Amino acid sequence: MCCGNTLRAKAKNIAIFQIFGCTLVLLILMGLLIWINSENERRNRGKMDHLTKILLFMIGSTVIGLILAVVLYIGVKQESMTKCGIWLVMNSIFVAIWICAALMNAMATQDLSKVVSEIIPISLNCYFLHIVNSYVKELRVSKEERAVQVVFNAV
Repeated sequence: MCCGNTLRAKAKNIAIFQIFGCTLVLLILMGLLIWINSENERRNRGKMDHLTKILLFMIGSTVIGLILAVVLYIGVKQESMTKCGIWLVMNSIFVAIWICAALMNAMATQDLSKVVSEIIPISLNCYFLHIVNSYVKELRVSKEERAVQVVFNAV
């Protein structure tokens, strides 16, 4: 069983994995941004170049990913369907965009190796979506069972 014994443990480990991954990527991107800006200053180019804009976009995307990972972690800790659902919806959108971008890139460059290189990370993210979706369903069922139990105890 990958990532844990229960769906809750798996969802929590996914959140921890994403927090760690986003933090690592963020540190690398920030280092690159600092290095590129120091090179730009050294060359006396005051305006922002294309690479800096791309890096800022990537940093912004990574910060959003980090925030979503923290939301998932808190959602799992609090057993919150809403917080886990936010992560689920946003990551579903990101994976759909990622798949479209990979396909468009492959069609534009006529290079299928670019799609093949994206298969593993996209598949891993789809697995994460499946686990969190299953956990949200488990939370929904347990909430309904508790509500039925309260009704029967009141009678």
